[in-house]
Amino acid sequence: EKIDVSRIKERLDSDSIVVVSNMGYSSSGEVLNCNTYEVATACALAIEADKLICIVDGQIFDEHGRVIPFMSLEEADMLIRKRAKQS
Repeated sequence: EKIDVSRIKERLDSDSIVVVSNMGYSSSGEVLNCNTYEVATACALAIEADKLICIVDGQIFDEHGRVIPFMSLEEADMLIRKRAKQS
């Protein structure tokens, strides 16, 4: 539900690598296993990142079976949301 943008930016400004977990917590303390790509996309958008690099197992294909070598953040976000709905 929320991303601590100031803390992430503080770490990045101090030349640290920020590792974000896909585990989250509800307001009642329940542990949530969030979609990794949605968390990464939300964080990248929140901090206004120039790039989002995702390491995946294998290649990513479009709906016609062609390899997608690169995409904009918006395109990646749309693809992630589309595939999350399908699964």
